[in-house]
Amino acid sequence: MVERYDRDCSSGKTFRRRRNCAVAGSSGDPDRPMVWRFLIASTILILTAFCSGSTPDDGVTYRDLEKAVLQKDHAVQAILLRRQGLEYRLSATRVQFLPQLGATYRHTSDGLDLTDEQLDPSASFNLRLSQDLFRLWKVRSGRIREVETELKISDLEIRDGRSLALLHFRQTYLELLSNRARALHYRKLVDIYDSLTAIQETRFQNDEGLLNSILDVEKQRGHFNMLRAHHEKRVSSLTGQLGAFFEIDQTRLLLDEVRIPPYDIDEPRLKQIAKKNSYSARVDQAQVELEMGRAGIAPYLDVRVTPYLGLNLRSRNATTNALPRTNSEFGLRVSLPILQPFVAKRMRQRYHARASALRLQAEAEELATAQRVSLLHDKFVLWTEQIHDLGKMIEWRQEKLRIGQSNFQTVALEQGFGWAQVLYETAEVVKAQLQYEINLYERAGVFYELLYQSGLHWPRELPTVRTLNGEKPDRLERAMWLWRGQAHLSDLDAVADLVKFCTKHGITQLYFSVNKHVSASAKHALALLKLIRACHALDIKVSALMGDPAWVYSAGRRTMAKRFSFVFQFNESVAVESRFDAIHLDIEPHALDEWPGRKTELLDKLVETVQIADKLMRKHAPGLRLELAVPPFYQRHGGQHLQSLMRIADALALMAYSKKTPRRVFDATNEIVVEAKKQNIKIIVGVNAKDFASPGDLSMLMEEVSNRFSGEEAFGGMAIHDYDQFKRMVER
Repeated sequence: MVERYDRDCSSGKTFRRRRNCAVAGSSGDPDRPMVWRFLIASTILILTAFCSGSTPDDGVTYRDLEKAVLQKDHAVQAILLRRQGLEYRLSATRVQFLPQLGATYRHTSDGLDLTDEQLDPSASFNLRLSQDLFRLWKVRSGRIREVETELKISDLEIRDGRSLALLHFRQTYLELLSNRARALHYRKLVDIYDSLTAIQETRFQNDEGLLNSILDVEKQRGHFNMLRAHHEKRVSSLTGQLGAFFEIDQTRLLLDEVRIPPYDIDEPRLKQIAKKNSYSARVDQAQVELEMGRAGIAPYLDVRVTPYLGLNLRSRNATTNALPRTNSEFGLRVSLPILQPFVAKRMRQRYHARASALRLQAEAEELATAQRVSLLHDKFVLWTEQIHDLGKMIEWRQEKLRIGQSNFQTVALEQGFGWAQVLYETAEVVKAQLQYEINLYERAGVFYELLYQSGLHWPRELPTVRTLNGEKPDRLERAMWLWRGQAHLSDLDAVADLVKFCTKHGITQLYFSVNKHVSASAKHALALLKLIRACHALDIKVSALMGDPAWVYSAGRRTMAKRFSFVFQFNESVAVESRFDAIHLDIEPHALDEWPGRKTELLDKLVETVQIADKLMRKHAPGLRLELAVPPFYQRHGGQHLQSLMRIADALALMAYSKKTPRRVFDATNEIVVEAKKQNIKIIVGVNAKDFASPGDLSMLMEEVSNRFSGEEAFGGMAIHDYDQFKRMVER
């Protein structure tokens, strides 16, 4: 990781950027024989083909297809339509048990109506508004929970359907690349055996005893030519299938390579993620909620307590010719089965038994998922080792071929027959290279199946330790704000509880408040040191969270400078593993009373404040990252301010609070994420924990938002506001 300072030409501001810098080299020897140079060129073509960044503007790449498949899969679309039907059903269920209006008209030919006190009217009309209290109070809420649970199950089906669609697409694409590689190598082998046939035929003219050698060579050539034709046909067929599925001309498909870095995956952490994400287990758990809800309403299904208000209208008396009578009425109807307690108890027992069975089934499925993930992880590691060994073997064969070519050049061999041995060795190299390619695709297939079994969509979601070159790969962050910093530094137990909570809920970055209480206490500083060290040991980054709306003014900036000084001095006085990773500024001038009439002016002051913060950090702590928290609606009040902030900061946290659905979160932040790619800055999208009923609902939204941003380089992950609210929701 190399840190660079870039300069914005338009504003003259220097801003911090960090990029991975890789150095690649190539070499060639123009004095080598033509066949040897051809072999080197072929090797480079096979191992690095399609890695150049230039592609036609009208071409469709693998990444384009990978993103499109989530919106194109028909099975997923069918689930989305069923989910829409469930939403309509939920809306209907909410009003299904509201008060009912009933009307009754009676006519008696003899003028008698035994339901009324006055028996002589021949007709009456009754209008009643009634409400079944138990159906409104218990049954209605239970039915609503049932539909909500079915909606939750449909959300799980959608996620699993998308994962399965991605897996099927990736497997098809890998099969296409594998067939293409086979066709390419078999074509090379056919060319080699054509040359061998010519040499053997020359030898046959002088020695009829070598006829068998010619026949063997022709047999091999025919075999490889048949394989070449077969795999070329498969390439054409699979390309046509992809073109038809995505409704594009197959000539626009750019068959770029799919290369999976040899990740060192954190297997224990991956198994935890897989158990939590297990589709079958989560469906069973949702079914448990469904059965428990049914058990709760079972005693009230056959009980009726219905108060009513009515209006009774009687017809004219035929005998006395009296006027029609109208009067109001009210009453209460109660009914229940004679053996209702016995029946209700048995119904509850039935649902509880089914819930218990589903719990055990969910636990068994979690264990089975973890076992499948472990086996796939072992296969991935084994493929990686085999690929490494095969690469060594290719190097050995290439060196052997070089020696053979050198001998051929220096020794005069009659009629060039010695060249046949060089061609045989060239064929062995091509076969080894083909096997290397096939192993790469096999490992990629195992990798994508591992993603699917773990409930993940994209490689950067994997908990990885490092890649082969020792670098940590990009990952989607799951950050969390924590404002009451001093409350969690009171003792070591509080520190341990916080770290344990972060680990349990997959937090990878903690925005920890360094307020005036934390910065003024030596005891808190010591606990802070231990907190950061414990977080870093678990690969959790810690940012110093601070900010106040008044910091946009000069007096407030002096307070900001003092808070910065505490962080600088703290980092200088402790070991590297105990230092803050960043300063996270959350100033929010929109919280000031004067905001409605001075929006542009206050945003200008915010940019000035952040520029001052950047200068302080470049002067005193150039290795420290600067992060900003801003609401998405700043984009509506002059996008130039947000762009200026992007040019200064290393990361932006968009506080998309009050957005409670994936679509609303995505719509509020998508434009900014697209702009962030141009500015080469990461965007973290934040949501508010208090807006969600359960951790599952919150997790589902964050996963869906991450899916919508899949493939966006600027999207860096999600953040939760804040620790106290999130913890209360978890403990409910």
